[in-house]
Amino acid sequence: MPEEYANWIQRKVEGRCTSMTFDWYRSEAQGLVRGIDQGCPLSGITFQFYNADLLEIKDEKNSEEAVTFINDALPLVRGKTLEETNGKLKDMMEWARGGMDWSDTHQCNFVLNKFGVMGLTRRREPTAGGRPATRPVRHKPISLHGVEVLVVDAHNFLGVIIDQELRWKDQVN
Repeated sequence: MPEEYANWIQRKVEGRCTSMTFDWYRSEAQGLVRGIDQGCPLSGITFQFYNADLLEIKDEKNSEEAVTFINDALPLVRGKTLEETNGKLKDMMEWARGGMDWSDTHQCNFVLNKFGVMGLTRRREPTAGGRPATRPVRHKPISLHGVEVLVVDAHNFLGVIIDQELRWKDQVN
């Protein structure tokens, strides 16, 4: 980001404070050390600068990709098996300069128990009871910094519901 822009944004924040109000309670005013006004037209642009390093956690040669929009991020990996993709995803988040390092250096604490991991595949496996005869292949959770990231069957990303078999039934409904 050009220095002039960073300095201008910093001046917009200086001397400002905020307080929380709900029901009949109002907190004491707290000084702001970073951020811009809610609804500011610059927020989309400034988030692109803010998130730029998060997009660098990927290794395209290792079939990794990352997508961000404002405060939503989606790391993507490709592999021959779900176990391989789990390993790549874990590495992508935990390697030096990976997602967890980005979180620390940008004062943006990830809430890991809100994360979900999903394997996008149409592969199926037999069920124990035989009814139905098959089910989607089971994906295993991963552990990031000691927190188990649970497997999800569908995920809402930027208003689009993505299901593990990419059949889009949840989105249509």
